[in-house]
Amino acid sequence: MRIGLFFEIFAAIVGYLASNLWLNLVTGLLVSLSFSGSALVTLNQFIYPIIITTIQIVLALIAYLKMKGLFSELEMTTRDMSLAKIGLLLAIFPLVMYIGYILIAAGLYSIGEKYGSDFNKNVMRIGSLITGIPLLNFVGLIFNYIAIGSIVPFVPPVKQYRPPINVPPYQWQPGYQPGYPYYQSYQPVQVYQMGQGVLKGNVAMLSLFSTGQLRINRASLEGFNTFAIRIEPLVVVPGKNDIKVEFPETLQGLTKGSTYRLKIELEANVTVYANLINE
Repeated sequence: MRIGLFFEIFAAIVGYLASNLWLNLVTGLLVSLSFSGSALVTLNQFIYPIIITTIQIVLALIAYLKMKGLFSELEMTTRDMSLAKIGLLLAIFPLVMYIGYILIAAGLYSIGEKYGSDFNKNVMRIGSLITGIPLLNFVGLIFNYIAIGSIVPFVPPVKQYRPPINVPPYQWQPGYQPGYPYYQSYQPVQVYQMGQGVLKGNVAMLSLFSTGQLRINRASLEGFNTFAIRIEPLVVVPGKNDIKVEFPETLQGLTKGSTYRLKIELEANVTVYANLINE
């Protein structure tokens, strides 16, 4: 995501330069036409605008390829992602790139609202508003580039590699009838909660026991439709693992002493439900 924003920042700057070159060229032609009655056009006048515009299109296309995937993954859980994808496409073309930046700003704003901490949320609010302003788009994108670095968005489950099944080769022998071949058994990794977890404000503390090593993809508190912005550590290893989960802000509506359920999704399609007592 940050790599895509990096290219989008430079695409916006180069696009601004290209717009100025084309505007100056058209203005000069109109002035020449009004004074002399004819507009003299040479190929050299178009070289620099064409080169700069080509660079802008290439940079915006790279940004589109880098950012489209994340917007697609967030489409089911975060609003305005469809608009953001359209904005990425429009930002490739100089004539409509400013409309594209307005749509991109809407998507970045929604990501900040859903996944950002209080500080990052405010930075992305300001950045998204500035991104929608023509000629200042790159300034807003810089704000978003800074803030989004510490946001943990939705990470799609990673398919776990399963080792191939070893089947002993069949060798024919006179009078020998082969029985059932031996298949190597595969034991999936098991993860479960140890003891009782604690929820204090926007931070949850709990312990998990794992029989193998798995990456934690995301965590959410059931009934509140909010996802964690920070999980430490992100990988569970064999044995006991003390996990710290941080949510964007203090959750409203929690009852002191009540038990809540935390949904933890790991790779290999492993899901763990942990009980938390609100203190």
